[in-house]
Amino acid sequence: MTKKDLEKGLADAFGLEEWPGEKVSNSTKSREQRIRRALAKDFCKLVKSRARNWSADNQLGYMIVSADNNVIQYGEHFELTLEDVERIVFE
Repeated sequence: MTKKDLEKGLADAFGLEEWPGEKVSNSTKSREQRIRRALAKDFCKLVKSRARNWSADNQLGYMIVSADNNVIQYGEHFELTLEDVERIVFE
């Protein structure tokens, strides 16, 4: 059974046209890219959590770190949302 077959079976079981999976909208990707470019000018980078499950130390959000030595600037526990990051970077 392939991943596609499994997703189709789940979608059918829950009465959905398509299983949502891990899709990221184009608007989210473009917002991330705009933030990454702005942070690069300040020698920082945006790091997105890769964890699958929420925990107190990893809240499935974003973190801003300095690009040269990886020191955390904001979001020690990946608690920043994309909106929080935009507020920090652009305001």
